[in-house]
Formats: sequence, C-alpha cells, structure tokens
Amino acid sequence: MLDAFERFSKDQTITSSAKSTNKIDRKKGGRDFGAGQKVYLVVEVIEDVTTASSGSIAIKLETDDNEAMSTPTQTLTVGTLVAGSAPKGTTLIVPVPAKLLNEQYYQIDYAVTGSITGNKITSYFANEADLWKAYPKGFTGPTT
Repeated sequence: MLDAFERFSKDQTITSSAKSTNKIDRKKGGRDFGAGQKVYLVVEVIEDVTTASSGSIAIKLETDDNEAMSTPTQTLTVGTLVAGSAPKGTTLIVPVPAKLLNEQYYQIDYAVTGSITGNKITSYFANEADLWKAYPKGFTGPTT
C-alpha cells in the first residue's frame, strides 16, 4: 500500500547532491507507520539516469527526531544508480530493519558523484515488496 505520507520523492530530478522532496513523519495522522510490520524502501527510476561522461547517485536513508532534520543520521545504504546502467524501470527494494524505525522523521539523501544530466526518481516506504517482473514475449525461463 502506498500513499503520499510514505513518499519521499515523486519524479524528482537529481543532477546534483540533494535531499528528497518530502520528509516522512511516521507518526503523522496519529498512526505509527511500520509498527509490527515489514517495511521496505523502494527507489524506482522513472527516466533513465544519464550523463555526458560518468556519474552516479548514491542513495541513503536518513533519520532524525525533529522535522527540520537538523542532526540527521544516515542509517541505511539503499544502493547506487550508475549513469548508463540505470535505465527506466530499474528498481531498488531494500528491507528496512525494525531497529531503524525508532525515529519520527525520515528523508533520502541523494549523493551525486561525477556528472548526472538527466533522470527522474520516485522513492517511498512500502509494507510489501513488489517483485513482479515483466519478461519479453517468448521467454521460456531457465533450463535445468
């Protein structure tokens, strides 16, 4: 299930190091998101990650006890999107350990190395991992 309360970025373009467009308050609306359930951090490439030379985007989850995120702690490395190797449809899904759900506020740190010229990224918390994958017509699967 996904709603705006669990979304960090929607079609956010990252060309230099930045924080996610949104912060997540896991107690917003009187609820305690993640309490007693599995939580995944999902990052989807909506438009190819491109560059004129070489570049990458390292993605990390940050937490804090205050909405200003004045003293954030990087708690989870999600992965790195490398330009030329992260086309539209690339998805990173990382389980978030329960012990990391101890703060109230969360954001994503997108750290750019090199030169990134284009992309669109969507990232969010989810309580289910969508591992469905489309295969090309005629795909027969592995042989044994």
